[in-house]
Amino acid sequence: MNITIYTKSGCPNCVTAKNLLQSLNLEYKEVDIETGDRFANFVAHYPDARQMPQIFIGDQRVGGLAGLKEALRLMKKTCPPCNNHCNQGRDCPARLKA
Repeated sequence: MNITIYTKSGCPNCVTAKNLLQSLNLEYKEVDIETGDRFANFVAHYPDARQMPQIFIGDQRVGGLAGLKEALRLMKKTCPPCNNHCNQGRDCPARLKA
């Protein structure tokens, strides 16, 4: 699965999205949108993108954090201990109970 996440500094949803992907052992490529003319190019291609992160799975833009969670739900990629997108990985409360 090819996942690309466009991020910017100081973005709490960017951190949460990356942590979620890491907790599910999903590799991703991070692109800093603030480098060079990336932001201008991105907005030119996706003028409706109003928030960061912007996440692509393959060639499909799933949107931000909520879109990522929905895409993962549809792909049945959830935290195995709690069967949810708890975003806590090894610190998942269900995992700690086991």
